[in-house]
Amino acid sequence: EEEHPLRLPPGEPIPEALRRLKEHYMAATVAWKKYDQLFATLFPSGFVGAATADQTTSDDSKQLGWCAFLVAKCLVFGASGGGNVLDVYHLLVCVIELLLSHLPLDARGGAIWQSLGALVPKEHYPMPAPARAALHAELKADPDRIYKLDSAVAKVSADLRATLGLQQAAGGPSSAPGLLRDAASLRKAREAVDARYAKLVVETKQPLDDRALSSIASLPSASAAGGAMPRGVTSPCRSSSAACARSGNAVLMTPLRDPNPPSSPAHSHLMATPMSGQLECVGWLRAAVRGVPAEEASEALAGYFAHCSASPAEAIEQRLDGLCDKLRAAAGEYEAEEIDEQCVLGRRLYHKMLLAFLESEERRLQHGHFVETLLSQGIFHSSLFACCMECVFASYCMQSSVFPQIMHTLDLSPFDLYKVIDPFVKHEPSLPQYLRVHFREVEVKILEHMAWALESPLHAQLREYDALLASPEAAGGGARARGGR
Repeated sequence: EEEHPLRLPPGEPIPEALRRLKEHYMAATVAWKKYDQLFATLFPSGFVGAATADQTTSDDSKQLGWCAFLVAKCLVFGASGGGNVLDVYHLLVCVIELLLSHLPLDARGGAIWQSLGALVPKEHYPMPAPARAALHAELKADPDRIYKLDSAVAKVSADLRATLGLQQAAGGPSSAPGLLRDAASLRKAREAVDARYAKLVVETKQPLDDRALSSIASLPSASAAGGAMPRGVTSPCRSSSAACARSGNAVLMTPLRDPNPPSSPAHSHLMATPMSGQLECVGWLRAAVRGVPAEEASEALAGYFAHCSASPAEAIEQRLDGLCDKLRAAAGEYEAEEIDEQCVLGRRLYHKMLLAFLESEERRLQHGHFVETLLSQGIFHSSLFACCMECVFASYCMQSSVFPQIMHTLDLSPFDLYKVIDPFVKHEPSLPQYLRVHFREVEVKILEHMAWALESPLHAQLREYDALLASPEAAGGGARARGGR
C-alpha cells in the first residue's frame, strides 16, 4: 500500500481524521510513558516473585500489562480510541490497580506496598477504600474519575476472564482470579491478550495499533543511525497487525523528532508530555475551590456587595447561569454531565477570584468606594468567568473548549479577555506553572494579532486616548509643564 504525505496549505483546518489520529497518538504516547516509568517502581520483579524473576518474565509482565490496558482502552472508549489524555491516564490507573490487586503475594515487593500493606486481599478488585486512597494519592489520580470508571473496569475484567478462560470468584465481579499466576503462565497470557487486542483494533476501528509504542524507547536516534531510520520500520497509520507479526525487531516510525527534549536516555524518543502538569492543575483546582459555594456569594464576598446601593448578587448569579447555558449549548463532543461538573468548578473559582480582585483593589486604593463601579461592569464579570473556565478546561485537557473557543462561546472580544488575564494570574499565587505558561501563550496570541482585528474594542479606546491628548486641557497641561522647565 502506497503512502502519501499530507500537506495542508496555511490557514486550512486540520481534517477530522487527522485531528483524531493526533489526539489518539498523543494520549497513547503519554500513557505508555507513564506506564513505562511506573512499571519499575510498582512491579520491580514483574508479575512473579523475586525468586523466579528474570529478564524474560519482566518483559512478558510488562507487555501483558500494556496489552491489558490497550484492551481496556478499546472496550471503554471504543472507536474514539480515547483522545482525552486525562481520561486515558485514569483508565491506566484503574488497570494498574487491577494488576496490583492480582499480584501473587510473593511479588508484592514494590515500595507502594509499604503504603498498601496488608490492606489488599489477594485477587480482589477494587481494593479496599484505604488502600485505594493511598494508591490514588501516590499516582496523583482524581478519585471521582476513577469511581466513574469502575463499571467499565468490570466489563474489562469480564473480557480478560473470557480471553484467558478464567472463572469469576469471590473477589467481586471485577476480579479475574488466576490472571497473574506464575512465570510459566505469563507467556501464554501475554499472547492471548495480545491476540485479543489485535482483534479489537479492527473491530473498534482504532486509528493506531498502540502495541508498537513499547518499542519506541529502544529506537535509535536518527543522528546515531547516520540520519536514516532502521529497516523494518512501519507507519503508525496502519492497523499494523501484520507489521507487528513480521519481526520482533520491527519498530514504529513516529512523528517524534530529535529536537524534542529527552526526559531520560531511555526515553529519548518520547515527547515531554503535559500529564504531570495537568495532574498538578486538577489537584490545585479542587483544593482552590474547596469550601467555596457555587450558587451564591460567600460571607466575605457578600460583605463587599453590601457597599453597593443595590446588591449585585442576583444579577451576578443570573449572568453566570447564562454563561453556563452557552457552554452547555457548545458542549460538542462532551457529555452534558461533564460540562455541568466543569461549570460548577468554574463558578466556585469565579467566586474565589472575584473576592481576590476586590480585596486587592481595596488594599491598593485604601477605600471601598470602587466596589459598585467594578461590580456593575458586565464585561469584567464575563471575562473573569472565562479565565476561570479556561483554567478548568485546560486542567482537564478539554481541547475543543479552551482558548480561542472560550471567547467565541461566551461572546467575548480577545482584548476584553486580555485585560483580565494578568491580574487573574497575579491574584492567584498558587496557580500551577502549567497554567501560568498557558495564560502567557494566550496573552501572546492576543497581542500579536487578535487584539488588532477590525471589530476589536481596542481601536475605540485608542481613539478616545488620541482625542484626550488632543484636547485643550491636555495641550494646556503640556504647555505649562514646558514653561515650568
